[in-house]
Amino acid sequence: MRESVTVQQVLAQVIANHFPGSTLREESGEYTVDLGEGLPSIAVTIRSVDEQNLNAVMFTLVVYGGGFGMVGSTINGSGYGETLREAVVMAACNWACAFGPVLLAGIGRPDLISTEDPRYEQFETTLDGRRYLVTSGHLDRGINADKDEVSAWRERLGGSIALTSAVLDGGAIPASRSNDVIGLETYLGIGPKNLPEVKYGLDDWTPAINTWQQVPNREDGYRMLREWATLSPLEPAPPLTRELVQRYLDLLAALGDDASSPAGWLGGRYHGMRLGEVATPEQLAEWGALPERAKWFFENIAVTGAGPGYGLDVRHLGQGWLHLAEAGCGAFWVLRLQDGAVGLDSRECDGQVQQVAPDVMTWFEKWLDQMLRGAPTYGVWDHSADVPAHSLSKLLAEHRPENLADVSFKLAIRTGEGRPVGPCHACEQRFAQFGIASSVFSTAPRR
Repeated sequence: MRESVTVQQVLAQVIANHFPGSTLREESGEYTVDLGEGLPSIAVTIRSVDEQNLNAVMFTLVVYGGGFGMVGSTINGSGYGETLREAVVMAACNWACAFGPVLLAGIGRPDLISTEDPRYEQFETTLDGRRYLVTSGHLDRGINADKDEVSAWRERLGGSIALTSAVLDGGAIPASRSNDVIGLETYLGIGPKNLPEVKYGLDDWTPAINTWQQVPNREDGYRMLREWATLSPLEPAPPLTRELVQRYLDLLAALGDDASSPAGWLGGRYHGMRLGEVATPEQLAEWGALPERAKWFFENIAVTGAGPGYGLDVRHLGQGWLHLAEAGCGAFWVLRLQDGAVGLDSRECDGQVQQVAPDVMTWFEKWLDQMLRGAPTYGVWDHSADVPAHSLSKLLAEHRPENLADVSFKLAIRTGEGRPVGPCHACEQRFAQFGIASSVFSTAPRR
C-alpha cells in the first residue's frame, strides 16, 4: 500500500508538470491535480502495479469541475518501462501529451495547451437531436506487435478518430440532459481475444461495445488502440418526450443486471426500466391545482413506472404534498404543491428533510442524466445512519468479510410506523460488495 501511494504521488506530479499553473493536492493519501481557478481537477487513482514481470502501472483518472460538472468523467491509462518509476513517468507523460490538449480544447481553452505539436481533431455530431462539438485524440500501443503494424490497424479501421466516430455513429450513445462536457473513452485491443471497451462519463457503456464485433482476432500479440473524446454541448437539451425517455431507459437497461447498475438493483428491477401510465383526469382532479411543470410532466411523461428509487408512484399525501417515489431505507421524494419544489424526506434515515430540485422536471432529468453518465447512486443523505448499514456493521463484527456471502440471514427494513420498505441503492450496493444477494432484504418490493 505504501508503494502504491508513492506511485500515485509520482503519477500525479508528472501529470501536473504538463499543465502550467496547476497545483497538486493531497487528502488522506489521495492525490488530485487542480488545473487552476475555473478549470477542471484530475483525481488520480492507481488500479494496479506490477513490479514482478512487466514493470507496469495501470491507473484511472476522474476529470471533474471546470466545465465537466461535479459528476465528471473517467479515463484509463497504463505505462510500461525498464523500472517501475520509468513506467509511471511514461504513463503520465503519454496521457498528458495525448489527452491533455483534448481536455483543454474540449472546454474551450486551447490557449492553455503547452504540449509541443498537440494532436487532436474537432468535429460536430448530433445525438438525440442535440448538437455537440467533439474533440478527440488517440494513444496507441502494441504488445508483441510493432509500431507499424499498430498504425496499419488504425488506418484499416478508419484513422485517428475511427473509434470515436464509429461509436457516435452507432446510435448507442445518448445525449446528456445537462450542459456539462462529458468524456467518451473508446478502446479496442486486437489480439487472440479482442477487448473492446467504451466509457461514457464515469462508467462502462456496454450498449456500444458491439461496434467492433466484426474485427477479426489476431493470434500474435495485441494492438491496443485508445481514444478519448470530449462532448461539449452546442445547444440546450431538447424537450423531453415520453419516447425519448424510454429510449434512455432502454439503453440503461442494457448496462447490466448487477446491483451497481441502474436496472439491476431492486429498485430498477421493480419498475423494470419502463414508464407507466400518465395521469388520468380523475387523478388530476384529486390532486387539485398543480404547478405548471408538474402538471405537464404527469400528463405527458408518467405518474408510475421508471424513475428515481423504486420508480414513480405519484399520490396525494394531504396538506399540500404529493408523494413522488420511494428512495429506499424509508426515504422518499415529495412534491410541494405550493411552489412545485421537490424535497427528499430522509427523516427515517438521518433525520433530515432537504429540497433537491426546483421542480419535478429538473428532479427527473437530473436522475436520468446521472444514470446515463454512470454517476453514484441518486438520492443523497447519510447512508451510514440507515438500518442496513447498522446491520452490516454488526455482521462485520461477527464474521470475517470474505465469509459474509455464506452467512444465512434475512433483513426486514421497516419505518418507524412499521411500514415495510426496501433498501436504498447505496445500501444494496454495499451488501453486494461482500457477496450478499439482494434476496436477504425480505421487505423489498419485487415484481
